[in-house]
Amino acid sequence: MRLIYEIITYIIYVYSFIIIFITIKPTPILLILFFIYCFSTTWYICYGCKNILITENSPKLLLSAQYSLVCTVSFYIIHKTWKKYKRELFYIIILLGLPFIYFFNIKFCEFIYECRAFHNFNRSSYIYFLVTIINLLYIYLNIDIIKLLEFI
Repeated sequence: MRLIYEIITYIIYVYSFIIIFITIKPTPILLILFFIYCFSTTWYICYGCKNILITENSPKLLLSAQYSLVCTVSFYIIHKTWKKYKRELFYIIILLGLPFIYFFNIKFCEFIYECRAFHNFNRSSYIYFLVTIINLLYIYLNIDIIKLLEFI
């Protein structure tokens, strides 16, 4: 049951970011703030794992920065490519698959970094909950869903 709850949480969390990435222009300040968010949450989540890549600050700094950079670049790419590729099946499949890629990445990292089962979710479920609520409130209050779904 915990696994299902974890997967549903990641699906809503990632899709809320995808919708925000599509609709908000990625200004330099927003990209920096998003990088800081990704970096700080990644750094926080890694506590409690046993692998030297996570227990030592230098490799942890590098891994957290690389992951945060990938997330930040994804924000930019999704926003810039949406209008051009929103009707392409392959593009839609990739966007629909992102929560599952995120889930498998987390499980892979929990294994590689020698974390306990459900370490990421146990450590950060309240972060996922809070950020998802903020994202959904923003989406509900500021986005014309009909306009977003024009591609159908």
